[in-house]
Amino acid sequence: MKPIYLDYAATTPIVQCAKEAVKKYMAVFYNPSAAYSGAVEVRSDIENARSIIAKCIGADPEEIFFTSGATEGNNIAIQGLRRVTNGRFVTSEIEHHSVLNLADNDSYILHVDSNGFVRPNDLYGALDKGDIVSIMMVNNEIGTIQNIKEISRIVKKSRAFMHTDMTQAVGHIPVNCHDLGIDIATASGHKFGAPKGIGFIYIRKGLHIPALVQGGGQERGLRSGTENVCGIMAMAAALKYATDNIDKNLNHISEINNYLCTQLDNSEFNFAYNYANTNHYVGNCNVCFMNQRGEEIVEFLSANGIYVSSGSACNTNDDEPSHVLMAIGLTTEQAEASIRISIGNDTTTEDIDKLIETLKTYFSLRRGD
Repeated sequence: MKPIYLDYAATTPIVQCAKEAVKKYMAVFYNPSAAYSGAVEVRSDIENARSIIAKCIGADPEEIFFTSGATEGNNIAIQGLRRVTNGRFVTSEIEHHSVLNLADNDSYILHVDSNGFVRPNDLYGALDKGDIVSIMMVNNEIGTIQNIKEISRIVKKSRAFMHTDMTQAVGHIPVNCHDLGIDIATASGHKFGAPKGIGFIYIRKGLHIPALVQGGGQERGLRSGTENVCGIMAMAAALKYATDNIDKNLNHISEINNYLCTQLDNSEFNFAYNYANTNHYVGNCNVCFMNQRGEEIVEFLSANGIYVSSGSACNTNDDEPSHVLMAIGLTTEQAEASIRISIGNDTTTEDIDKLIETLKTYFSLRRGD
């Protein structure tokens, strides 16, 4: 029996158009830096992919640089900026570890409220010229959608730099980099239907970021190394597909989320939602089952062909409770009792019915019924 996949925040299935792009460019194997006609055509295709991605996120093609994913992009953005400014690094306590781990003793870590929101007023008077602010657009564990436009406005008033990790936003909610007023943004293709190992970074026109890796000068000197042509072409195809269908997909995911919440609310489970009712991405449902062990629930569901997670898939070797859930005020016991159910374009009400039925079986066994 095919597993029921409910962990779309961790990664997404590769969409058909991305698969077709990979197949095509595995055959068109030329190095895009070569001078002969076949290679020149591949180079042209890469630039067309750059234009497609730029259009999808409200940017210009020359503002898009290809990377291996958001972790690399976050490091390029933050470490690169720190090499050109003496400003302090400012971020929130619920960021991805590829951002949080770049903080040092001089960094300023913003607290969030009980729903995971950064308080924009906390930035007033706290920033100096040249500071580097990094706030995630959509949180990967609880789905909080930050007001990046308002935060960016405050940051720019202080003549500081604004970076956002938009990995969980791109392809899922409308994104317009120019309208947001940000300086840098990062994303990973596998979060919206592309293969793993490919991503991009947006860098506002006129802002120069020094290269962290030296080599042949690819990506206009920012990221040397022969381009991942298959990944780039697949990512452009996947993002265009996701963006073209964003309203339809959001409506579907919202309907499934409403159905899931209704089924949970009508159950006899002792649980609480770990997220806000507003400004929350509807594909992310983080739930605390009181007095339980989230890992045990995940294992039981997995054994019954249902895949959810107990936190970020990026921290599977970390025995500590989720830093995101702890930051919004949960106790260690509550954080460890939580699971994340994340919904995608292919999720059905039948999948949710099976999830609820299996949870009922789990709790019945726990009670010894």
